[in-house]
Amino acid sequence: MSANILTPITIWGNFSIKQPVLAELVEEKVKGEITYRKIYIDGRTVGKERVKIFGVIAKKEQPSIQPAVIIFSDFERGMDLSLVEKLAQSGYTALAIDLNGKPENSDLKNYTVYPDKVGYANYDLSKDSLDKISTDAIGTCWYEWAAAAKYAISYLKAQPCVSKIGAIGVKEGAGVLWHALANNENVDCAVFVMNAGWKAYKGIFKFSGASEPQFSDETLKYVAGIEPQGYAKHVKCHCLMLSPTNSDEYDCDRAYDTIARINENAYRSACYSVGSVDTVDFRTITRTRIFFEEFLGGNGKGDLPFEPDIKCDIEDGGLVFHVNVDPNGLNRPSVYVSEELLEPQKRAWIKLTDCIKIGDGEFLFKYSPYHQSKKVFAFSKASYQNGYALCSNVISKKFKETEVKKTFKDKIVYSSRDSRLESVFAAITEKDAPSSWRESDKHCLKFKKGPMSIDGVSASGGLRTFKISAEKYLPNDYAILMLDIFTKDKCELTVKLIKDFFGEKVEYVAKTNVNGGKIWHNVRLEMNKFKTEEGRILKTYQGIDAIEFYVSCDYLINNVLWI
Repeated sequence: MSANILTPITIWGNFSIKQPVLAELVEEKVKGEITYRKIYIDGRTVGKERVKIFGVIAKKEQPSIQPAVIIFSDFERGMDLSLVEKLAQSGYTALAIDLNGKPENSDLKNYTVYPDKVGYANYDLSKDSLDKISTDAIGTCWYEWAAAAKYAISYLKAQPCVSKIGAIGVKEGAGVLWHALANNENVDCAVFVMNAGWKAYKGIFKFSGASEPQFSDETLKYVAGIEPQGYAKHVKCHCLMLSPTNSDEYDCDRAYDTIARINENAYRSACYSVGSVDTVDFRTITRTRIFFEEFLGGNGKGDLPFEPDIKCDIEDGGLVFHVNVDPNGLNRPSVYVSEELLEPQKRAWIKLTDCIKIGDGEFLFKYSPYHQSKKVFAFSKASYQNGYALCSNVISKKFKETEVKKTFKDKIVYSSRDSRLESVFAAITEKDAPSSWRESDKHCLKFKKGPMSIDGVSASGGLRTFKISAEKYLPNDYAILMLDIFTKDKCELTVKLIKDFFGEKVEYVAKTNVNGGKIWHNVRLEMNKFKTEEGRILKTYQGIDAIEFYVSCDYLINNVLWI
């Protein structure tokens, strides 16, 4: 059994593309300056048949030679044609590849055709067993997807109109990209969105102090031959990792562990979307553009900033974070802090911006933790004048109750008067969003002035916060939730307290009508106002992970607190 535990080297070390990689044009149309072509690319031979890889390629015909970006999309959402268009408009040859194969229940006409012998590469057949390996890693859908990706990259490289190649992988597509870059010199830079690996370690938290788990042979096959962290050290191109802090699928604590394994001669950086669960922030589009400009359009001299560093000490009853960032073009440094929770997906991150400059690129941030927390987590972030931003690794600091000053529970969920609370809310992405990227600010947080020039916050899809899950923020069971809300029109406010947010998800809902007008309205919601769909009344705030706010018209919210 152990002989079938393959590694990236044994899987891809001798892989080569010896056959011509040609493409068949099936449709062409011109929209403005951009020409769109639907093509089928020859993939590897299986038996007597070749895999037929479906793709959509878009480009401006002028200039004749330009860099290219190949896209491996989120499998659940399918090919991201809006990203193809955006890249083509920016002057890249953009190629999106379908790796899903034949859909089970769909009238889709064009898709990648896998020979029957490897029919398990069709995503709809394999999506419930992506981590299952019956023989070895070569006999899995992951191998077929990565092989198809390598052939598509080879096709792109052979095009006389292409200068350099960048790549984007999203979720499962990012997993494929890690594989495709092994033993591959054709890609100059890559962006990984929401996949740093470590899925076999789900529920085994990095800072728990637990020893390395004893995996079964089947899981060992998956970890050794499929998981991205095993592939990172075989990646030689420049890399950017984009990750939400609160995804249950992808562990943000371990994201930097993966990217740090990449060849040290390559540029590597990471940026986290704070509070996001299932997407990355729209600003990551800007950061990706800057990244590609450097390594595809620029000279690659290393003009992008180096990764931040963060350390933590206990001083005078509080915590002091020592941060070192690249000072060139620095806009501002910040530190994000969360307390107590080992589970990264449930953490509420508080943004610290007040700092003491002690040198060129060196800063101190002070923070007073809740004395009963016993542990804090933190990372630093550096934002630059050109719009680029990158984050450090996530660190953990333990402390004893006697080492820090006693502090009271934090009863304020959000107030515009406290700049530290800027990161408390995240925008809820609408379920029918076409992409794992928020490609505009439509669904992001908006900070605006309401009546009496008082600031408030809103987001079109709703607001979410995890600032209830830790003991520091958990209200007493007699507490009342209060908030101020401004709406021009009469509308309905819905507040959800969610238990087991990443599990079976029980929602306790309270609704109230809000009168419009040019004033702030005060809303009070007692515990007994929150009920499940079946009518069960909330009896304790214990176990509540998240709070969500939905408003049926344009609104601003401020001064959310427990009394």
